[in-house]
Amino acid sequence: DYVGRKGFDNYLEYLDLYGADRIIPEMKRLRVSAKRLLPPQLAQRLGAGLEQNAA
Repeated sequence: DYVGRKGFDNYLEYLDLYGADRIIPEMKRLRVSAKRLLPPQLAQRLGAGLEQNAA
């Protein structure tokens, strides 16, 4: 889903600093990649809808 390090313009700088492109495996956990996918009850608990209600 997401762009790897090679997709960034400072990739060569990263290689100079760290020597190799290290792949970090994704955790096998559920995740929400966009605010619109967050269940309303959880958004309320986290305060994620406050900017909409402030208007």
